Amino acid sequence: MLRGWWIAGTALPAAVIAAEWAFGLGARAAIDLFPSRLHLLLAFTIPVANWIALGRQGDRAGAAGFAAGVVLPYAALALPVLPAAVALLPLGGAGLLALWPLGALAASWRAGALQGWRFLMLALLLHAVAQTPFVATAAALRRATSGIPEESRSGVRFLRAFGSEARLAAACEAVPPMAFDVSRLLRPQPDQARGVYFLATGRECPVAAPGIAWTSSRFDATLDPAGAAAAVSWTIELARSHTGPRELRLGIDLPPAAVVTGGALNGQDLRIAPSADASPAALRIETEGGDRALIRCRLDPGLSRIRIRLNFAAPPVVREDGLRYFLPRIAHSNAFMAPRFRHILSSGGKASQFAEPAPGAPAYSIGAATAIFACAGGPGAAGAVCQFPVDRHGGFPATVAVVVDGSAPMAPHAPAILRALENLPDGTAAGAIAGTDLPGRVERNAAQRIAAYRYEGGSDAAPALAAAQRWAAREEGAAIVWIHGPQPLDPAPVRWLLRREHFYAIAARSGENRLLDAALAAGSVTRVPRAGTLESDLVHLFRHWGGGPALERIRLAAPPPDAAVAPPALVRIWAGEEAARLAAVGMPDRAASLAVSQGILSPFTVAHAGIAETIPRTD
Repeated sequence: MLRGWWIAGTALPAAVIAAEWAFGLGARAAIDLFPSRLHLLLAFTIPVANWIALGRQGDRAGAAGFAAGVVLPYAALALPVLPAAVALLPLGGAGLLALWPLGALAASWRAGALQGWRFLMLALLLHAVAQTPFVATAAALRRATSGIPEESRSGVRFLRAFGSEARLAAACEAVPPMAFDVSRLLRPQPDQARGVYFLATGRECPVAAPGIAWTSSRFDATLDPAGAAAAVSWTIELARSHTGPRELRLGIDLPPAAVVTGGALNGQDLRIAPSADASPAALRIETEGGDRALIRCRLDPGLSRIRIRLNFAAPPVVREDGLRYFLPRIAHSNAFMAPRFRHILSSGGKASQFAEPAPGAPAYSIGAATAIFACAGGPGAAGAVCQFPVDRHGGFPATVAVVVDGSAPMAPHAPAILRALENLPDGTAAGAIAGTDLPGRVERNAAQRIAAYRYEGGSDAAPALAAAQRWAAREEGAAIVWIHGPQPLDPAPVRWLLRREHFYAIAARSGENRLLDAALAAGSVTRVPRAGTLESDLVHLFRHWGGGPALERIRLAAPPPDAAVAPPALVRIWAGEEAARLAAVGMPDRAASLAVSQGILSPFTVAHAGIAETIPRTD
């Protein structure tokens, strides 16, 4: 009989706790029994205290009480699964893994835990101490998501100073409240927690879901040496375990003026259809305009490998050093990508490898082009679409409001912004406003404001952009330049965004930006493509303001005799621009019809494949 109490009170708890420590079995099942080192240390005292209490009689009541106090919360957690655990006992003893707290508590009680009640209370007090950081972080999260401005700011300030980044990251995931962390009962919804994580740290919440990972990425590019268009096929392969997420999310920054022209999901071709008519699908690709696309792929529970192919068509980008083709880049993804992951590029019969550009780095360039007069015909296009170089004349603003996101990761980019401001045209005055959570005002000395600002945590840029808009409405010939990083917050405040001729957004750091997506969809902002360093791209903007050397595409009744022959992809690039123009003048139906007829993705169309009505919707 005594041997049975020894097994229940010492051997079994020691084995289970050691296995959990080594392999994290419970954490993987969203029942994390030991979410901190203090929890783990307390757990290891259970078999030790029971060993002391069972080894001698009479004077070891304190050890029994302490063991009972430590294991008591775990026993309470095990009670709801007691019937299932008993049913699993005949199946190789698997039920013992859930019954060990009850067995350890019974052994402590037999050894005289009631007589050591003071030590029992001490153990419960240590449990409360272990839970304090979790509860404090959860309470601050609640304040930060209260919807009351002052409470929200105080909650964010507390998290910036004292919050645990690991606890904040855990709150971003939808974890059941059975885990031994009582603060999970107080947590807000994951979407709200992701916003607070950004405000507290200045970075996007890690959303790489366990169980899904990139395995390969290959770009097959066909470049037209005449500078007409590039055709790119991007094949992505991912592996998923049976515990992986139910949805893959992938945000992509496309090259300027690029359009999605097709693709496939596990061999099934994509269809381009009007957004309103698209059927439920396993793969769905949407765009809000501005060369940004979002892929959402619902994953069947039995699906272990995912293969997505996307086809793009893109013209070359004009820069001071010539014309160059660029590849898409990943803005955000919930699939894990290894630090040394390499994309493969195949072009012109040669293959090479390259790493995903770091946040803030230029897009990957795949070749040069020459700008000659070239024309192409295509299905559904009357006449021919021609592309030719032009020298546009941009209107130079008299004053410029520079809005810089106030997030902590933006601080390293301040010197590049200051150097770029030295290249503003003579006679152009510059003011600046920091993208903080509190409304501010545009200050005339831009360089001094940017250099002196204290970048911390994350910031919602909407109030600063609203202030810049009000300032620009009072200034004649004013422009706004928004230098931003990720903005994963709810984009509801963008209602004040108005369409302006000179309102530019340039990314210092890539990532999910819901505020930019909403502004692009409203047609109120021009996105500046990243083709070089942040400084060089800003200098290019300040020198041309939408003008300078460019490539223009128009439709003609017939191609001129001296025009070179361009690939058919040129017609689709023109169709993307024409659909945007039609939508801007109030003809969305015609824009959608043109996009569908040309088989391209636009704000009014969606690419989808794999009817999957049986797969439940995921958030």
